[in-house]
Amino acid sequence: MKNSSTILFSIFISIYSIGCDSSNSPTNSSDCPFLNQSRGCDGNCSQNPLIDDACGICGGDGSSCENESNCPINQSIGCDSNCAENPLQNDACGICGGDGSTCEDLWNVFYDVDVPIAGFQFGVNEGSIINASGGATIEAGLSVSNSSSTVLAFSFSGATIPSGTGILISLEIEGDTNLFCIKDLVLSNIGGDPIPAIIENCNTIKYSE
Repeated sequence: MKNSSTILFSIFISIYSIGCDSSNSPTNSSDCPFLNQSRGCDGNCSQNPLIDDACGICGGDGSSCENESNCPINQSIGCDSNCAENPLQNDACGICGGDGSTCEDLWNVFYDVDVPIAGFQFGVNEGSIINASGGATIEAGLSVSNSSSTVLAFSFSGATIPSGTGILISLEIEGDTNLFCIKDLVLSNIGGDPIPAIIENCNTIKYSE
């Protein structure tokens, strides 16, 4: 006669066999071994299975989709035929990625400052201003307007021209370039306070502490 331990062990084996039988196992509709798993697009079972992204890539992040210009999403093609979030564009002179300083009949205004510039205004002697564009002013995102005698630049968003040197802005201007000279200069910082500056060689604005 079998003892009680042998009987219990036999019952346990029978229950375990039934639970592991392929026809009675606790599987889900994805044929994964556990109820809290499902099968991903890669064929593997997981609690967090991989899925196809918007581009149809298994486990992708959607960055490989192409738009009408055959660039990834959030990018467009520039004048250099490369895709970028901020693609290069032709400047007023037709130069790809240029700052407008290479056009003929342009008069460049330079800067040499140790503090960021949030805005400026100046006039030009002996010249009639037609247009103002290019340079660090446009690169920084400042808004520019001009009359025939005055140039004004400022930012609605708080953008500033970084300290340093370079072309501040390029002017399309009529008159004798040998007579042009900046006048009535006003520079301001991000707080609206004036920045001390002098004018050198008639077309260079230089910080003067």
